[in-house]
Amino acid sequence: MKPGTKIFVLGVTVECSATELGDPEATEEELRACAEEMAAQLGFGTPVVTVDGETVSLRAIETGPVEYVLPADNILGETDPALLSGQFVALGFATLLHPLPPGEHEIMIDFDGDGDIDNTTTIIVDPNA
Repeated sequence: MKPGTKIFVLGVTVECSATELGDPEATEEELRACAEEMAAQLGFGTPVVTVDGETVSLRAIETGPVEYVLPADNILGETDPALLSGQFVALGFATLLHPLPPGEHEIMIDFDGDGDIDNTTTIIVDPNA
């Protein structure tokens, strides 16, 4: 990547849609409660993100209702036309990293803060990119 590039890192996110609730008229409050319940069921705690071994702070994030449209061959397997569009609400933890210096950098994510690394990404900042 080019020097000077900021990096948006999602520690963990979860969402709930009208499709997943099976209700095309689901309210923002119902969608938010569903997303919170999904996070609890998945055991999401506060994730830990490190860059080159140093822990970075994360911010809790929540969206308002976001409109979506699913294709006919969607990942949810939904075929009811009434549920192929609607709204979702997402929540999670994220950070925006300042530009990293030239060289190789390692971003590690422990999704639930249990000490087990769940994702490692290597970033190469190349002044010639």
